[in-house]
Amino acid sequence: MAVGGEAVTAHPHVDPAVRRLVSFKYSVSPRDPAGHATRRLHTHFTFMELDGAGIVVERVPWALPGYAFVHDFALTRAWYVVFENPVSVDYHAYMLGLAPAAASIRWDVGRPTVVHLIPRPGAPPGARPRRFELPPSFVFHHANAYEQGEHVIIDSVHYDSLPGVGTPALGKKQVDPQVSYSARLRRATLNLRTGVAARKLLHPGYLEFPSVNETCFGRAHEFVFAETADFEGSKSGLIKLDMASLEAETWFPGRHQFVGEPQFVPRPDAGAEDDGWLLACVFESESLTSRFVILDAHRIGAGPIAVALLPHPLPHGLHGSCSDTAYMPTHGAGSATLSSNAVPFTPPSAPLLGGETSLQGTG
Repeated sequence: MAVGGEAVTAHPHVDPAVRRLVSFKYSVSPRDPAGHATRRLHTHFTFMELDGAGIVVERVPWALPGYAFVHDFALTRAWYVVFENPVSVDYHAYMLGLAPAAASIRWDVGRPTVVHLIPRPGAPPGARPRRFELPPSFVFHHANAYEQGEHVIIDSVHYDSLPGVGTPALGKKQVDPQVSYSARLRRATLNLRTGVAARKLLHPGYLEFPSVNETCFGRAHEFVFAETADFEGSKSGLIKLDMASLEAETWFPGRHQFVGEPQFVPRPDAGAEDDGWLLACVFESESLTSRFVILDAHRIGAGPIAVALLPHPLPHGLHGSCSDTAYMPTHGAGSATLSSNAVPFTPPSAPLLGGETSLQGTG
C-alpha cells in the first residue's frame, strides 16, 4: 500500500459508507509534532484512507506526547478513535538487549485510560481533537464505534490492567498472570457536549476478538460476535451478544478444543444484520489437529453447518500463526524453483469430514 517504513496497525477497517479502507501507521521518536528534537518520546500517527484502487486519498497526521501502545482503533462518520493505555516503555532494557519488546512495557498505576477522538476528513467544520478519561484498563481490540446524537459510543474489550502476552514476557514484566482472564466487553460513552465519559459492562464473561457485521462498521450495530472461554472446563467457544437485550448465545466445540478469532460473513442481499455465517478455526489440543468451521450466524448455538479438516494443525494464537517453513502445493508449480525453506506437498484428497472432496453443509 506504499505507506512507508513505519509500523502499520494490524486492524485496518473498511468504512462502508464511503467505501474506503481506513488504517494508520505510527512511529515513536524523541521529536515533537514540528519535528524538533526533545527529551520526551512522542507517538506519531498518520491516518490513511484508501480508495478501491488502493490509492491513499486522505492522510491525517496526529501526534501524542509520550509512548502510546496502540494495537487497534475504531472509527465513526466523523472521528478516528484511539485508546491510550496507561503504560510506559523501558526502552533502555530493550535497546540493550536485556528484554524483548513485549517485556519492556510497564503498567502505570493510577493513570487513567484516555480516549482520543481525531477528526476525519468531512468532520463538522472547526472540529478539533478531543480527549476523554476512563477508569484504568488495557484495550487491545474494539468491536465497533458510532455516533448517537451528542455521544460517541465505543464497544471494546477491556482488561483490568496490562495482560501478559507470551511466556518470556510474563516474568520480565512482573504482571499478574490472572489479568489475562479479565477480558470483558464494555461500552464507553463519550458526551461531546460535556466532555464526560462513562463506561459500563456489557457481558459478565470472558470475551475477546470481537467482530461485527462489517456493513455496520462506524454505525450502530445489533450484534457482537467473539471468542469466549470456559476456563474451568479447559475449552473455548464462540459467543453472539444481542446489544439490545444483552442476551448471549454460545457454542463450545468441547473440552480441550480451542476456537480462534471468528469472522462474520454477510449473506448476499441479507435482510437482517445477523443473516450470514460465522467462520473460525478450531484447534484440538489432544489430537493436535485443526478444522475450519462455518456456523449459521442466526443460531450459533446449533453448531457448525459445515466442517473442513485441515491437512496440518494451526496452533491457537493471536490473529494467526507464523512458520519459518513454507508449504507449497505441488500442482501447478511448473518449473518454478522453490525457496530453501519451502516444502512441497500434495493436498489430501479427502480433507473434509465424511470423506467428501468438496465442502458440504446444510447452509
